[in-house]
Amino acid sequence: MSKKIKIPQHKKKDLKGFEELLDDIVNEGDLAYTSKLKDSKQYDNYKLYNFLELERERAQKLKEMVSKKIPNVIEYNQSAEVMERLTYNNIEVREGIVKEIRNFDSIFHKNIRELFNNAFKN
Repeated sequence: MSKKIKIPQHKKKDLKGFEELLDDIVNEGDLAYTSKLKDSKQYDNYKLYNFLELERERAQKLKEMVSKKIPNVIEYNQSAEVMERLTYNNIEVREGIVKEIRNFDSIFHKNIRELFNNAFKN
């Protein structure tokens, strides 16, 4: 169901590349256009533009980190308190694990008993 649209003469010149693009997509599919684009200088320009956009975003994030987060960390350093809490938490977890392992009917003892019995079976 293609419909012809009347386009003024002064706009036809602007749409010339767009018409060719649409014809290629309709006739050969989307992959044909991307392969043509990869071979052209436009693809190199696109890759360069994309790289520069990503680099700009990275630089902005880096600037934000340096200007906001680092002075905040220097002024309100909490690493000593965090390390103390983590050390205390690790000690509690270790004591809980040792307590569970020491039980005679623990899974650890059952597995060790089974390994020992299988290793020294007659």
